Amino acid sequence: ARDFFRYHDEVYCAAGKMILAMQYENDVLSNRTDNPGADLDREMIGGYSSLHVRRGDLQFPEVKFDSDTWYENTKELWKPNEILYIATDET
Repeated sequence: ARDFFRYHDEVYCAAGKMILAMQYENDVLSNRTDNPGADLDREMIGGYSSLHVRRGDLQFPEVKFDSDTWYENTKELWKPNEILYIATDET
């Protein structure tokens, strides 16, 4: 059933608005008024990175890291001052 799951168009539309907002914020923070969207590829993708941190469904305590450990383990993946969207189930 998972392979046949499809989100409603409204979900894609809302997600698209969030992506555009993050790309715009990247341009503003980069003072990119003369060349907006410079970090986007030819498919208009980019300008931010994202990370999905799943914590609630992990049964082994040794794989549950605090935020400082997450940062130390991934900091070389991100560009300086890059917008990072983090999705998590952590409360």
